[in-house]
Amino acid sequence: MKALYTAVGEAREAATNRRLCELFMVKPSKKDYPDYYNVILEPMDLKTIEHKIKNERYTTEEELIEDMKLMFRNARHYNEEGSQVYNDADVLEKILKDKRKELGPPPEEEDGFLHVFTRVPSDLSVYPRRGLCHAECFQCFSQLGFTILLCSFNTVKFSVLGKSGVSPKKSKYLTPLQQKLNELYDAVRNFTDRRGRRLSTIFLRLPSRSELPDYYATIKRPIDMERIRSHMVTGRYQDVEALFEDFALMFNNACIYNEPESLIYRDALVLHRVLLETRKQQERGEDSGPPAVGPLVRELIRNLFVSVMGHQDEEGRCYSDSLAEIPAVDPSAPEKPTLNFDIIRINVERGLYRRLDIFQEHMFEVLEKARRLNRYANFKKELKM
Repeated sequence: MKALYTAVGEAREAATNRRLCELFMVKPSKKDYPDYYNVILEPMDLKTIEHKIKNERYTTEEELIEDMKLMFRNARHYNEEGSQVYNDADVLEKILKDKRKELGPPPEEEDGFLHVFTRVPSDLSVYPRRGLCHAECFQCFSQLGFTILLCSFNTVKFSVLGKSGVSPKKSKYLTPLQQKLNELYDAVRNFTDRRGRRLSTIFLRLPSRSELPDYYATIKRPIDMERIRSHMVTGRYQDVEALFEDFALMFNNACIYNEPESLIYRDALVLHRVLLETRKQQERGEDSGPPAVGPLVRELIRNLFVSVMGHQDEEGRCYSDSLAEIPAVDPSAPEKPTLNFDIIRINVERGLYRRLDIFQEHMFEVLEKARRLNRYANFKKELKM
């Protein structure tokens, strides 16, 4: 691990001999950059990584590399493409990858396990408390993918599968349900766009009520990915659908509070599509008999809506942005039921469309309304001229 840290920490620019890591050593000052902590919800710097190495907080190289990658992603997310810190992040991440490749896979333990001793933290309810028996310890730790090797008093020796860098989340001790929950969560959390931006960052932790009081006045059931993860660890989800519903609620909240042309609105639609596609892949591997037609139709409609609303041109502009202001009431026919893309989205999220032709009819109706209003606006403009 130290070799990876050193490779990043000692890297210099060939032309000027400048240390590339200077801007990554400590987090930006909250006084000088107050907006940074509104944009970046998981700050990370090299001082924190160094501290975690010294205190043996990393059990695998993968954990250290994930923190490094998080730090570089943060830099690219906050800073403009082409800026010095953006370019330095790209160079340092390549250095990290090259060094990891040079070192090769981490050495295997004799029995294929990485053995760790830990004292049980008294402030974490998910861990066993003082005096618990082996069975209770095993139950608590196995939920996290750990294997109990020894339990005495309040010190537990546990192991994490270490061969070939296998993650605890993929341990054989996870139940099939836990594996599916982790797969869905990781698919959403780790998804990145073409620039390497992780779309889930803004969804990891909600702002506090004092920071954004109007959000909590608008959103009655707030939820973020930290809470979803907490529910996973404590076994609150009894089936995949419960986790799926919480993710759908989170994305729906984002669409309700934010404007359709905003970045977070579009990110919510894209991540919802990632969630749907991952769940569809899982279902292909399940032997559940003949599929129910209703859910498949609703899923198809969801995918169609997300694809249409998220479709972009070569410059990354969503075509749907120009349609965000279509009024729900048709000025030429006010007696008709209200309809625009926001109403269609709510119907899709609630699973109200049972027939594809009705969904298509509504979409075409909104598009025709947009064309008609555009022609009327151009006509009025010509009259003024």
